[in-house]
Amino acid sequence: MGNVLGGRIRALRKGKGVTQDELGKALGVTSQAVSNWEGGGSPDAEMLPSIADYFCVSIDSLFGKTEEIQNDPGKAIIWDLHNTEREKRFEKAFKYCWCINQGLFNMNPQFINETIKPEAIPVSSEQKFSSILFFEEGVTVTRLNENAHFFFLMPEPKEGKQKYLHKPEEYESLFALLGKPNYMKTLIFMYGRKKLATTEKMLSKHLSLKTNEAKMILEELSSRGFLQSNNIETEQGESGFYICCEFFAEMVSLVPFLYFASNLIEKPFLGFSNTSGTVKSII
Repeated sequence: MGNVLGGRIRALRKGKGVTQDELGKALGVTSQAVSNWEGGGSPDAEMLPSIADYFCVSIDSLFGKTEEIQNDPGKAIIWDLHNTEREKRFEKAFKYCWCINQGLFNMNPQFINETIKPEAIPVSSEQKFSSILFFEEGVTVTRLNENAHFFFLMPEPKEGKQKYLHKPEEYESLFALLGKPNYMKTLIFMYGRKKLATTEKMLSKHLSLKTNEAKMILEELSSRGFLQSNNIETEQGESGFYICCEFFAEMVSLVPFLYFASNLIEKPFLGFSNTSGTVKSII
């Protein structure tokens, strides 16, 4: 945030045609203080109104929030997330998603806000609490649990969903692979290790498998792109190892797939239902 503010002060100062020393004297600070602001430091909060008044701009504008951004909700969200601490961005983004979910709901927004308070999201209970909205125009799925919350939105394709699905045989092949004994255990074990490599001997030890069985599982999952296989030369000769890379599209897609599948395994908590208007079903 300091870089945004410093860059704006520097740009405004140069646009006004004043030096750091002149700006400092006008604000009652040293030129070194101005230099520090422009270099990434932040002025004291009580200085912001004086700086904004000097340049005849709003305090929001000092932080890069121009009138164009204020009048464009999409740009405002981008600006807000950009200026949020990195470790807090996803949680703030999820709250925006929950607002989208509320806005799509075919009822008075005030009723929704009073029924499920925004500050109560995510739900802290271990019991699964989901909101699933079906419309003619599309579907949203929101999981609200504290330790596993997500949001999915899909507008209805003009030509229908079936056009964009794979052939049934391809899904059957995927499910048959994941349904083989110990294959899902291996994937979940590997994903938990993230960037740590695993050999067939290590896998056989952790999952109580025979070494040749562990090797077969690792090789087949690697051939399907779920894992990456590599070789390393040791004193005993060449040895193979396997790793799960988070940037693999297959692995990134697997986790949302498993979370969605959990709704088929165990029905989530039924919060409230409404089938009026264009809403087909809500959980």
